[in-house]
Amino acid sequence: MTLLISKTQGPGDGLWFDQVVVTATNRSGNTTGVGEVVMFDLAQSAGEVDNATPGSSDSDGNNSGYNCYIDPAIGSPSTKHYFYGIALESIANDASGRICVSGRVSANVDGSTGVGAALVPAADGQLDLAAGTADCKVVAIAEEADASNVAMVIFDGIHGFGADIVSG
Repeated sequence: MTLLISKTQGPGDGLWFDQVVVTATNRSGNTTGVGEVVMFDLAQSAGEVDNATPGSSDSDGNNSGYNCYIDPAIGSPSTKHYFYGIALESIANDASGRICVSGRVSANVDGSTGVGAALVPAADGQLDLAAGTADCKVVAIAEEADASNVAMVIFDGIHGFGADIVSG
């Protein structure tokens, strides 16, 4: 696994964010659109997924939760800290496609996203504003305000940028 920080060295001054892209299989039951946030199926919620051996294959293809994804299931602290990606292409159910797991990427975002907003994965396939989302993994920082619910973001679906903690 490549760390985001190792990919921030640029050809000149300042930060340079390279994309880390993997191929993963859609086990969500629906077509995934370009820019949608997805969640790797480490909990093996899709019937085809088996984590017995990460990266293992069977007659149906590569079925590890590290190689298959579902729609984000953001229902408890345990699932809020999973691994996430952004689809770089439209991917039909049970098909494989390119998923960005870190770097600078165009993503579906909340309609109120502004420059510098901290964003968390949401069950609807977009990145939502972190404010008020207790203990949820911040996976993106918006580089620009949304334009029709799309914005360029700095994304890290593996490590994230900390968590949004709501104090009581």
